[in-house]
Amino acid sequence: MTSSWAELLDTKAPEWTDALERIAHDMYHEPEYVALDARLAGGTPTAFWYGEDDRQLLMPLIVRDIPESDLHDAVSPYGYPAPVSNAPSGDVAFWERAC
Repeated sequence: MTSSWAELLDTKAPEWTDALERIAHDMYHEPEYVALDARLAGGTPTAFWYGEDDRQLLMPLIVRDIPESDLHDAVSPYGYPAPVSNAPSGDVAFWERAC
């Protein structure tokens, strides 16, 4: 049986940096960069983190309030980081579950 999890991470969460140690990424995925850009964009820095056993996916996000409502949206930090993962691109089932 596969063990899986999904969570929104704070920039201080050790899981964020631990995931990046296992996944090829660029500076736009680093929590410090996302926090800086969130200050400029007026939002809250976070990352969507999904995993199954030893495979992980991480997607940095900035969550912003939608004016005059109690709704929110989520955008990628400047630099347009895509989700990063240590799962092979051919593992379609993992990517479908993560998305």
